[in-house]
Amino acid sequence: MKKIMLLGCLFAWTMWANGQTLIKANFNKGDRAVYETKMNVKANAAMGGGDNNADVTTESYYEVVEKNSEGMIIETMVTNIDQKGNNDLADQMGVTFDRYLMGVKVLLSTDGNGKILKIANKDEVLSQVSKAALADIEEKYAKHPELEKALPKINMIMSISELMTAEMLIDQYYNSGLFTLYGRTLKSGEKIDETYLQYVKTINTYTLEELPSELKVTGQMKGNMTEDDVKHFLIESMKKMGGGEDMVAQVEKGWSQMKAMGMTNMDFGGEKVFNFLQNGWISKTTLNTKVKMMGMDMTTDRTIELKSKSW
Repeated sequence: MKKIMLLGCLFAWTMWANGQTLIKANFNKGDRAVYETKMNVKANAAMGGGDNNADVTTESYYEVVEKNSEGMIIETMVTNIDQKGNNDLADQMGVTFDRYLMGVKVLLSTDGNGKILKIANKDEVLSQVSKAALADIEEKYAKHPELEKALPKINMIMSISELMTAEMLIDQYYNSGLFTLYGRTLKSGEKIDETYLQYVKTINTYTLEELPSELKVTGQMKGNMTEDDVKHFLIESMKKMGGGEDMVAQVEKGWSQMKAMGMTNMDFGGEKVFNFLQNGWISKTTLNTKVKMMGMDMTTDRTIELKSKSW
């Protein structure tokens, strides 16, 4: 009986009397996990734009190198990337930063529940990521000099430089699917306003299910974007791609015409599923989304699976 009670205490999730569950990373120093991420993105463009798709497989490790009563330091690194298909499409889903982080040691500082608070070695990481980004831009413009007329290289460099912040890195790991829920208290049927990929506003309905050795958390996502939200999303996306004030002005000027054509709405929906082991490490997580905007349908299917572990 004592052993059963001890196992119950070691569960990574804590049940409260009101049905709420705290998602907690009860990791130990020395824990090491290797994850494989597989992502497929498909885009269907209207008016003869054609179909595009991209497949990306990424491998990363996570190791707890420090732990105390206040939190943990988790070392992580992208160790391999295999990318096929349309690179621009894959980059829109954050693959760019995975490439820039390839071979770069990142130290994630978390609180006691596993929520990321900061990047412990942010200066070193941002320096290496910035160098990789600059080399990527130089290579791209050398191969396609015609890009200079449509989008001056200096604009692209300035745009990327503004993105390279510690907050951006934390957001990348938060949205990766592994650190999304640590430190959060959830209950079945609860509806929560959340933002996906920085600018997509959604309403998420969560369902929690206790399996024999895992906790399964499912979130149903539904878009909650106003017309102003969609405009903001579009403009910020253009800025991320290096678009200058002239491109922003074109959007503002043509917005009324776009609205008349029914191209200022965004339909977004999806499902995310997290399977937590008893110690809080994730065994598998999936994300499936579908977005329809400006005459284009885009679907994303992503699976992150635990390939090896030390415990």
